[in-house]
Amino acid sequence: MPNAYDNLLHENWSMDKIIGRFDRITPICQPEKCYGYQNIAYGLLQPAIEASQEKSYSSLLTERLLSPLKMNDSSIGFEAFQQQQNAAKPHVLRKTVLTNKKTNKVSDKKNISGAPLM
Repeated sequence: MPNAYDNLLHENWSMDKIIGRFDRITPICQPEKCYGYQNIAYGLLQPAIEASQEKSYSSLLTERLLSPLKMNDSSIGFEAFQQQQNAAKPHVLRKTVLTNKKTNKVSDKKNISGAPLM
């Protein structure tokens, strides 16, 4: 699916309101035929997991993934994200990016990942 409603998340819409619009999305391919990471799509996991488990999504994620991998600086949820001083910010869609294919440099002296060139 295309960047499904990430813009609504950044406009502080509630997850319930965003999830209510998922029936309007047309997938770009059949399941297992292509892959795309979507913050909002992962947001659908929380209610599904919590409906089938006795623990919260946050507790299960911490217990089964973050703690065993010693991911002590990881956080769960938007409020925790806002409180982090050292956090990866969401990507912003750009209409056009000019690159030099030989060097992977974009026109504003950054590489494709957005990091400044040294």
